[in-house]
Amino acid sequence: MRVRVLDPAALATPGARRIRLYLRLKGWAHEVTADSPDPDVWSLAADEGAYEVIAPRENARDFAARVSELLRTLSVVEERSESDILRDLTTVTFDVQYLRTEHDGPPGTAPLRDAADAVAAAHNLLASATASLEEPRLVQPSRRPAKTLDFMRRVLAGPTFAGSFVISTWVPIPPRLSQEEDQVLFDDPSEPFERQATRQLSRALAAATDATDQALSTDAGIDAFLSRANDGLSANLCEALVALAGENEVPLGISMAWALDRPTQALRSEFRFSTEGVSVLKEAARELRDRVPEEVVRVSGNVVRLHRDGISGAGDVTIAGVVSGDDLGRLRRISVSLAEGDYQQAIQAHQDFSDVEVVGELFQRGTRTYLRDARAFVARPPVDSPDE
Repeated sequence: MRVRVLDPAALATPGARRIRLYLRLKGWAHEVTADSPDPDVWSLAADEGAYEVIAPRENARDFAARVSELLRTLSVVEERSESDILRDLTTVTFDVQYLRTEHDGPPGTAPLRDAADAVAAAHNLLASATASLEEPRLVQPSRRPAKTLDFMRRVLAGPTFAGSFVISTWVPIPPRLSQEEDQVLFDDPSEPFERQATRQLSRALAAATDATDQALSTDAGIDAFLSRANDGLSANLCEALVALAGENEVPLGISMAWALDRPTQALRSEFRFSTEGVSVLKEAARELRDRVPEEVVRVSGNVVRLHRDGISGAGDVTIAGVVSGDDLGRLRRISVSLAEGDYQQAIQAHQDFSDVEVVGELFQRGTRTYLRDARAFVARPPVDSPDE
């Protein structure tokens, strides 16, 4: 069944430039007539004769009506619904990711909690792949590169779709600015950062798919993931995929559509993870965080717990403090193992309610946060209040 579009507001959505770009990229030829330049006529040769359409101008009073006529013809030529064609006209300057989860229940629905988490997971999925462009790491630091943060502010959340529960993310791709650029129908050697980011997402999803398949079909285990950091694979990306699958770890599919404004070649666009595959990703993320430090950080705070087995020797402390580079300044409880000398300082700092600082490799194990290879431990003497 081909769905028609009747809503005038929807018909007015695509701009004139996007319509002309779409027609050109679909093989339509612009009929230029010197004596009558007003009708913007485009034609497409077919076995039964040529098709003709008129591309409306931006300021045309009957713009929506002209788009409706255009969609009717394109629907016949492409044998697709008008709604599908209108979506492609609207997204011609966007790289779009469609994230589909197969929840039980009525089509197009998901448990409310899973749906809410899916939006955050979609953000983290793209952000983790983008961050790996600048520094490929199997466990990415909590503070993302400034270029990634700036890029993510421009990404849009698109509409949901019927069928399975589908959400979409729209990455705006800068337009070509000259007529000569518009004629380029192959990969651009100077592509913008936005396209580099979505290309990296495709590469990272392919790495996650291949690593999961390898782990399921061989005894490679975590080694299938450890070798793919340069492809954008990370614990963060695996965790985002698991979050998309929801509490029940339902099957997950991702498809990517590329902005027609900047045609590309040889990019993988379809990815699928079964329930079993999602379980593998979950375990892989845990293993990666256990094996690979998140980052070398400085922790500042107060000692809130002390423990050692004897009256002397090394011991464990818990610091309630903040991690350097955390823009939100979140208070975290972090477990640290200290040598005897540092542990004695920690005891005194606990008694004096004074601040401490320590440097080490931050990593997560389950719900607890640890600092490994602790060094440069220092206790700050309490600041006396000035005499009144």
